[in-house]
Amino acid sequence: MGFNHSGSASVSDFVKAMFKSEGEHLRAFAAYCKDRNLISALKNKDWAAFAAGYNGAEYAKNKYDIKMEQAYKKYSKAADPSVDIQNK
Repeated sequence: MGFNHSGSASVSDFVKAMFKSEGEHLRAFAAYCKDRNLISALKNKDWAAFAAGYNGAEYAKNKYDIKMEQAYKKYSKAADPSVDIQNK
């Protein structure tokens, strides 16, 4: 959705960045989370708060919070990606 072009000067710049690399996707995701005050929910592993802010009020209908918690548990055992998202 073009209106979610956090971290980019324009929708056009956002689209160009999305074609560049996975790193650009991660930067856009981090900017989106920062703009919507979701960083603390991620840091605290508050999956319900994150899902509500990211997916909207009906997040529980699709069990987004539960799916994120399960994925976190699965992949955090596999490796530490050492991704540091700062709330600056």
